[in-house]
Amino acid sequence: MRVKRICPDEYPQLLKLLEIVNIAPEEYFFNIYYNDPYDNISYSLVIEEDGEMLSHVRFFYRPHHGAMLPLISGALANVGTLENQRGKGYCRKLLETSIEIMKKEGYDYSTVLSGVPVYAKCGWEEVPVPSYTLQLEQIQLDLPEGYRVRRFCPDADTDEMYYIYLSFNHLRPLCVDRSRQYWIKHLNWAQENRDMFLVAEKDNRINAYMRGRGTGDNVEIFEMAHREGCEEAYLPLINAMVRYIDKYGWKNVRLNLPSDHPFLKIAGKYFRITGEMKKGLLLRLVNLKQILTKMQYNFQDNLNRMDSVPDARYKISCSNQQAALEVKNGIVKVTDNIENCREINLNQQQFFSLIFRFTKFSELEAAKALSDKDVDLLDIMFDGKKGVYWGPDRV
Repeated sequence: MRVKRICPDEYPQLLKLLEIVNIAPEEYFFNIYYNDPYDNISYSLVIEEDGEMLSHVRFFYRPHHGAMLPLISGALANVGTLENQRGKGYCRKLLETSIEIMKKEGYDYSTVLSGVPVYAKCGWEEVPVPSYTLQLEQIQLDLPEGYRVRRFCPDADTDEMYYIYLSFNHLRPLCVDRSRQYWIKHLNWAQENRDMFLVAEKDNRINAYMRGRGTGDNVEIFEMAHREGCEEAYLPLINAMVRYIDKYGWKNVRLNLPSDHPFLKIAGKYFRITGEMKKGLLLRLVNLKQILTKMQYNFQDNLNRMDSVPDARYKISCSNQQAALEVKNGIVKVTDNIENCREINLNQQQFFSLIFRFTKFSELEAAKALSDKDVDLLDIMFDGKKGVYWGPDRV
């Protein structure tokens, strides 16, 4: 058994393997790989024997941002093994090798948007994220005047989409830091009739957009954004969404949007919206100290709002990794010195829920072992005022 990164001239062989093990056309994977602006052939790992590819995994370089916190994720996809080679531990070996590479190359964590059991067995943990269901009713919307809704046009609309996404999401955790090239290449290849990539424009300017996709009886809306002060543009988009639903006979509308998204408030005036914390996003920690170090600016900014900052030392442990948070004379540092520290033990689900602001520190089990003074300080440092979330891009 040999694990290797493939070479450019081995792409055709790899695409054939993916077509077999993932039961999807070769063209589907061709588009994913060749239209990814961060494409690097060496991110594809295979198990090879006697020149034959038996198993494969791919990790995609995805820079995320939020609240001025730049993080690098390795988004895993296209895991598969030939049917007659399964049960030999190939997937596990490839996944562990991927994590080793991510550690060496400076990644912070790994994301998976799939519930395939092999991920959970190999150290990825499900982190519940907000999901909403919109109950459709026949109702008259108070539509603003002057709007036109149409399908997204790659040639004409990319620059405006790039700007709207960037300005709307620049403080949101888990947003992929999309370059203009990312919009041009990666987001335009999937344009089927049942895709809802719609824009609402007024006076020849796009003020909002909606991305969604119908699957079976459901339609999933996974991205909406608007120009500042143009929330009204969501109303014509809702109207267009209803027409799509009537056309394709969809029964449910699922909204994977941030909990503070203005669309929820606007649509809630007309329709019944219910929310839940839904499983599906899997995360694995790659480098605890590196993430905390990147968060130092956020920690310090939050502490600067306090009139008096107590000195404190905390050892944070998660997924067999440790790092220390030291607060002294109002200054916070991340160090390797874990002596004389108050201990904070977190599992991966708790850690990611904390840093992505799904929860406050005071709501975690770990808070029970600390004093009220410590808990108050950590609540301020991690700034868990409200849960905001924006789902990672599909690879």
